[in-house]
Amino acid sequence: MKIIEKPVKQVELATNLVEIQMVIIALLKSLYNIYQNSNFYKEARIVSFVDRLLGTIKAKIKAKLNLQSACYMAIRDYPNFQEQIEHARSICTKFVENFFIKDLMDQSNKVATFLSQGPEEEKKQAYNENSEEA
Repeated sequence: MKIIEKPVKQVELATNLVEIQMVIIALLKSLYNIYQNSNFYKEARIVSFVDRLLGTIKAKIKAKLNLQSACYMAIRDYPNFQEQIEHARSICTKFVENFFIKDLMDQSNKVATFLSQGPEEEKKQAYNENSEEA
């Protein structure tokens, strides 16, 4: 986990959202690689880590864009306020786009469904779903 120490520390110590925005994609991709290549950091450990990371990012965004500061900044320094909002949006978008755990959960659910239903029942269910959409 040495490879992610610097970006994690950068997120933890960030005083503005640009710093987080610059490292979030690299950090999540590194976490995905660690997940893929390490038996120790499978599932619960990596999910716990990503959850704490998201909590930290959320707290940083809340600190910068809470209601009181939002009202003050919108009146006094609207361009900077808009910039902060765009940075927060970008961070959230990048996090969602690179949130590999959701894809892994979707794959697990498909496998579990297939194993519990069997191939014939899955084909029937897929046919019924397609029929309803049409």
